[in-house]
Parts: sequence; structure tokens; C-alpha cells
Amino acid sequence: MRGNSADATARYRETLALLKSSGRYRDAWLVYALGAHALASSPGSVDAAAARDAEENARKQLLADTPEASRESLRQLLQRRWLEESGSGDGH
Repeated sequence: MRGNSADATARYRETLALLKSSGRYRDAWLVYALGAHALASSPGSVDAAAARDAEENARKQLLADTPEASRESLRQLLQRRWLEESGSGDGH
């Protein structure tokens, strides 16, 4: 992830409050995934596990809302977005 982990963690915590109050948001999966990535630097972080769970649930909901014929294309798009936004070369 680009930048400072402490800064990313602080920004995630600020954004989390907005996500919880805004209802469904198309890119929530990405915010949760980036938050989990930032929080992962804290060993045994319960917050990181919660962010991973929230990311998985948001991704599943997004895919469930997508017509079946378009799901594979969406999966590929989500993977590209993750690689672009996280700077991660390994896809995680």
C-alpha cells in the first residue's frame, strides 16, 4: 500500500464511520480491503479481521447484485482495482 500505515489506518477509521451510516456503497469492498491491509501491521488485530470480513461480505453482495453473465468481468475489474489502489503486486 502506498504511504504510511499509521496514516492509512487513521483514514480508514474515519471512513468506516461514514460507510456504516451511508448504507450500501459500490466501492465499500475496496475501502474495507484497504483498511484490512493497513490494519494488518498490528499483530492479532481484531479490527483487521473485522475489515476482512466486511470486505468479503461487501464483495459477495456486489457480485450477487450483478447479472450472472457479467460476474466474471466484474471479478476481473475488482482485481485490477485492488492492484491499482493498493500497489500490491500479489493481488492481496
